[in-house]
Amino acid sequence: MKTAKKFAAFLCIAVMLCLAVVVPASAAEERPFWLTHFDNNTVEGSGVVFTQPYDGAVWWVHVAFKPVEGANSTYEITAISDGTPDGAGVAQAIPEGGFVYASNYGNDYPALGLGDTDYTSDNCSNMIADILTWKVGDKFVIHGLDFENRTVPTTTPDMNWYDDEYVCTATYEIYDGSNAPADGTTDPVESSEDTPEPVESSEEAGSPAESSESDDAVNEPAESATAVSAPESAPAASESASEGLPTAAIVVIVVAAVAIICCVIILIVKKKK
Repeated sequence: MKTAKKFAAFLCIAVMLCLAVVVPASAAEERPFWLTHFDNNTVEGSGVVFTQPYDGAVWWVHVAFKPVEGANSTYEITAISDGTPDGAGVAQAIPEGGFVYASNYGNDYPALGLGDTDYTSDNCSNMIADILTWKVGDKFVIHGLDFENRTVPTTTPDMNWYDDEYVCTATYEIYDGSNAPADGTTDPVESSEDTPEPVESSEEAGSPAESSESDDAVNEPAESATAVSAPESAPAASESASEGLPTAAIVVIVVAAVAIICCVIILIVKKKK
């Protein structure tokens, strides 16, 4: 009887450990995908999707994505160039059927004594913190991309993207082999002969500060100040985006393991009797 009780306790512990493994593996965490513009390489404190060739943006981090075959709204990183620390970022070629995502911190001009606009925001800085954990080969399911209409995903379109209250509704999650949406699309991004969206002329509309000398210099720190750094408290995505076992397969493995343990206990109890 004591042996049976010991094994019953062991069974409970085993089941708890199995559940601890299953729950994190099957729950994909959606994180914000900071998207504020399309095909615009002059906006500070922004997150931009490029579907057309571009240049400059040397103080940006650039990530090239190609679509994952057979998985809707899912993309794989093919190249990364980080210019946020030193202004050495390199514009990336647009992968076939894919896009380049790029972002920059922006400058806090009032703090630098050079203007009235603070382009920095936690939304942008947190996104860059995530990007700096990514690597070539990582795969993500990205929700909220509208390549056809080029609609920026936001519920606050009348606000500046660098305002604290601005809301971006696009999200991304690590692709685990089974979480691509059924109603998404993997159609290639349509190539457009139209010119990229124009840069607005007023500061309020989001143009670079007047102290920027050229498009290439956007987000370059003013001569009298050092570059704006990312907040240390920004959360980062720590998981690798390599494909994992589908959730159903994990559940089957756990159930089988529990069944085997139960059978062993029953056999031992019968033998003792």
